[in-house]
Amino acid sequence: MHPALDHDPRHPEVPVGLTTAVYVWQYPVRLFHWWMVISLVVLAFTGYYIHDPFIIDQIKRPYLMGWFRFVHEATGMLFIGLFVMRMFLFFRFSGGNRWVRWDQYVPLRAAQWKEMLNVLEFYAFIRRRTVSKIGHNAMAALSYLVIYTLILVEIVTGLTMYNWIMRTAVLNFFVGWIPRVIDIQNIRLIHFGVMFLFPCFAIFHIHLCMLISRIEKRGLMDSIFIGYKVIPDSELDEAEKQAELIRK
Repeated sequence: MHPALDHDPRHPEVPVGLTTAVYVWQYPVRLFHWWMVISLVVLAFTGYYIHDPFIIDQIKRPYLMGWFRFVHEATGMLFIGLFVMRMFLFFRFSGGNRWVRWDQYVPLRAAQWKEMLNVLEFYAFIRRRTVSKIGHNAMAALSYLVIYTLILVEIVTGLTMYNWIMRTAVLNFFVGWIPRVIDIQNIRLIHFGVMFLFPCFAIFHIHLCMLISRIEKRGLMDSIFIGYKVIPDSELDEAEKQAELIRK
């Protein structure tokens, strides 16, 4: 059990004093994470059925494909809302803490590239210990940035196909030009193909989270449920110094 938390008024997400419980993943981030997981599972299942109807029951349920399309499109709208919410936190429009902002994901500093090399050495069994970070290490952060980019690709291609059928004025303004550049069948192929990258990422993501959580013993797996990670006081002091340098 952790002692009561006292917070620095400048950075209320960071406990000070003797405590080592740090509120890293705020509630909106955790909400985004788990609803995004659920949405991706539903979208992958319904999307694959739309591509290849593997339930042969059209006689008893003639509108089965229609229901699958409806669930897919409704979940897609939720998916877009979740993505927009994450972008608000990404650029700190909604008060996201420093561990979820854009500069933690985009490798703009030499130290981030060095950190990625160290993490790769750990994955290649060259280093015994991984790079311990309060938030994401640089390699994990870059991989999430790639995933967000793929999510954006799925959203744009999905809206393009939806507009191809519905022809709404707003969507036609934003994505109506895309089929004139990329054939609609290729857009469908991109949308369908990118889908398979998400379960591949999920397998590695879960494996590495469990591995690093076991090595670090900082509650990494617990943190995505409760938001807190257990961090040594010395590392908290060093992280605060680095954050101050970045602010300057």
